[in-house]
Amino acid sequence: MVERKEVEAAYGVRIDAWRPYRDVVQAHTAEHGWLCIKPCRYPPEELEFLAAVLDHLRGRGFTASPRLYRTKDGRPFREIRSGAYMVTPWILGSSPDFRRESERTDAVQLLARFHTHAQGLRVVRVPPRRDALLQMHRRIARCEHLLSPHLSRKEARLVEQMLAFADDALHSRLARLALTRERAVRAFDHGDYNYPNLVRDHRGRLHVIDFDNARLNVRMADLAHLIHRNCAWETAGTERLIAAYQRVRPLTSGERRLLCALLAYPYPLVRAVHQGRSVHSVRPFRHRHQVAAYLAFLREQARF
Repeated sequence: MVERKEVEAAYGVRIDAWRPYRDVVQAHTAEHGWLCIKPCRYPPEELEFLAAVLDHLRGRGFTASPRLYRTKDGRPFREIRSGAYMVTPWILGSSPDFRRESERTDAVQLLARFHTHAQGLRVVRVPPRRDALLQMHRRIARCEHLLSPHLSRKEARLVEQMLAFADDALHSRLARLALTRERAVRAFDHGDYNYPNLVRDHRGRLHVIDFDNARLNVRMADLAHLIHRNCAWETAGTERLIAAYQRVRPLTSGERRLLCALLAYPYPLVRAVHQGRSVHSVRPFRHRHQVAAYLAFLREQARF
């Protein structure tokens, strides 16, 4: 656990309020106002990677991401006996209400702005756990084995069709070119872009926080994650989010093909299994005709 006096000594601040909140601490200082003290259990090389991501975004002028405070000796994080911690501003506000279409639109357009800056990352060494580009094809290969014990025969056939389309889309010429480009430009993602990691401040500005899962990755992984978590297998909702994203950052043909592959990957089912829930707790999956229609929609989108 991070101690108050330790933070004061390491960062040269005077703390006058200290409030543990979930897995972080909210602290008020005379020098910087409200701060977020976030304990981290990652190895130093991963903390350096995360610090590089935050510094890169601020350096590119993306002010909707957290500023990272330095210790008195210039380090982006502080190592202590129990691990390490980072210090960023605490954004006073609340998470957006994704039941409102306008809030979803704002969120996906902020994502598009983030993605315009999420490239060109300069790091000497990328820890293997932070390179998701190496793992895309493996995820598809492992998925069928993970899900098959939980599916009926008809459900298994539908999932096989989804995974076959995802694999074909990833191996297409356009997708391979897009993957090559993402690696060449050192693209990265947020890794968990959804309303719990978004905060609207008291001035109405939207911020994205908690970059713990950031990795070198195709940026479409963030858009696919946002869609999976909020309108899984819903054609109309997917179309609206993609259209809103493209008003800020138009997709290339290769990115569209990658996105369709990622949306065909049955992430909601994989998440349910990892959480110890039944795949049938995923409401849209109870209606196989809806999932089949969504797959047909993805096939059509991939042709553009």
